Amino acid sequence: MKNKKLWIFIIMLIVLIIVVSYFVLKQTHVIDQKQHSSYQTYTVKKSNALKLKGKSSPQTIKTYQENREIGEYIRPQIQNNQTVRKGTPLVYYDTNRSIRPKLVEDVKKMQNYIERDYDLINKHPNNQTYQQRLSKDQDKLSQAQQNLTLHDNKSSKDIYATFDGKVNYINKDIDKNGNILQLISNQPQIKTTISEYDIDKVKEGDKVDISVNKGDKKLQGKVIQIADLSTESQKSVDHASKDKSTPIQDVSKPSKYAVTVGNLNTPIKDGFTVDMNIHVNTIQLPTTVLTKDNNVFVVDKHNRVHKRAIITGHTDDKVLVKQGLKVGEKIIKHPKSNLQEGQKIKPSE
Repeated sequence: MKNKKLWIFIIMLIVLIIVVSYFVLKQTHVIDQKQHSSYQTYTVKKSNALKLKGKSSPQTIKTYQENREIGEYIRPQIQNNQTVRKGTPLVYYDTNRSIRPKLVEDVKKMQNYIERDYDLINKHPNNQTYQQRLSKDQDKLSQAQQNLTLHDNKSSKDIYATFDGKVNYINKDIDKNGNILQLISNQPQIKTTISEYDIDKVKEGDKVDISVNKGDKKLQGKVIQIADLSTESQKSVDHASKDKSTPIQDVSKPSKYAVTVGNLNTPIKDGFTVDMNIHVNTIQLPTTVLTKDNNVFVVDKHNRVHKRAIITGHTDDKVLVKQGLKVGEKIIKHPKSNLQEGQKIKPSE
């Protein structure tokens, strides 16, 4: 009888040891490693360059028109097709009939009024009327100075070259629209559009390789501007500014955004068609690496996995990563729901 009880105790002890061992192995993932020992991984890499087409154009085109506030227009000061530097005088005015002397006189008059106000306040420091008059005259002086500054800035832009460029045409006499001459920037640029699915991949400063279709010319540039409004929205703004009815947008097509490429290392003629590769510094992932809560499992150098939150952008069939991963890191493909933080796995590409 004693032997029988002893054997029952031993058997129960063995069962208890097995149960405890199972849970210990379960918690340390040993059992899981045997059942799910191998996981496919994906090595994080940069997105491929975006391939786009575009058209070259001058960075700036400015038409100089008659400005009667400067004075009476006399003549141009340069020749047609002349190359000029920023600050070169282009248009000659008779400034004797300018409104500037009156604007200067307004400033001086208000300065004299303020000096008078201070004298009165010094003689009558407790007089509130003089204090109020001083405050009003200071406001009027500020407005007079602002008017003079605006006039000088406008006059400068209508007389001098505001950028390096070449004079395209000259009217010896002002045309019916008031045009005198046109200045074309020496700096070329390339205009293109990009889909809403790729807009988050591009940022200002991205390098661009450019191939000119005519002559097989190669050059480089950088992205210098990305439109905030889609081309459809911009058209709506333009129509509204002209008091026209807003066009109906086609919601069946993806939106496009204007992108400007500049800082070209080689000149290019206006109107040339080009092929471009924009080297984006973004990361794209296959959707198969995401967990149900849109996180990923990163594999460290010891083959242990760590759950990590990432910030994603807008794209079509892949995950665009804005923050949370680095190029070269390995992440789990098809992560299972029972994959746990710190679990050791056997990775396979």
